[in-house]
Amino acid sequence: MSEDPRLFEPGTDFAYGLNIDWVGRLVEKNSGLDLETYFRRNITGSLGMESTWFNLPEKLNQKMVGFAQRSGDSFEVFPERVPRILSYYEGGGGLKSSPNDYLKLLKCLLNGGQLDGTRILSDEFVEKMFENQLPEGVRLKYEEHESEVKSWGGEFFDSEDQWGLAFALEKNPKEEVRSKNAGYWAGIFNSYFTIDPNDQIAIIYFSQFLPFNDKEAHGLYRLFESLVYKRR
Repeated sequence: MSEDPRLFEPGTDFAYGLNIDWVGRLVEKNSGLDLETYFRRNITGSLGMESTWFNLPEKLNQKMVGFAQRSGDSFEVFPERVPRILSYYEGGGGLKSSPNDYLKLLKCLLNGGQLDGTRILSDEFVEKMFENQLPEGVRLKYEEHESEVKSWGGEFFDSEDQWGLAFALEKNPKEEVRSKNAGYWAGIFNSYFTIDPNDQIAIIYFSQFLPFNDKEAHGLYRLFESLVYKRR
């Protein structure tokens, strides 16, 4: 956990950073459980997300995929990834998962916090996840990361959008694709998702290469997204 001083008083601004890591620490403090145990008991285990762990069971190690690093038009491939054992769990990252498990979670949220008879959140809380939580006049910020990430060519960041309790919220739909207040976010290896309760649509796009916000990867995700919406 970073020991850097805070940039502003809570509730006065927004910056992408360690925010969810602190939420993870609060969950551990209040529950008396580490995040791995808490998630397995209350979220991933309850929903049957058997490929989602901070520390993978040994039987799943062979399913860990490698990744690549793009440099211009070529890729350097790193085919093997040895899972390192974590003793500290971050609320903002570090989980290993699969596309099928990720869809289970999104389907649960689309269904008001329940899936196949198992409820992990109330309808009211899920509704709040899709409500803007930023103070009046505050926009999304990425601070020191913003100029670097934009230079990688994609169009992921939109400072005109807002932030719910877990993801960004679409406020100015482009080309009439996403509904207003649809949720979206991304992972560092060029994975992206959209969750739209208004149209009951969940979309995931998984890549496995760096750098993030790759122009072709993000463009393909948005093309796939537009085709899904056209069939609704």
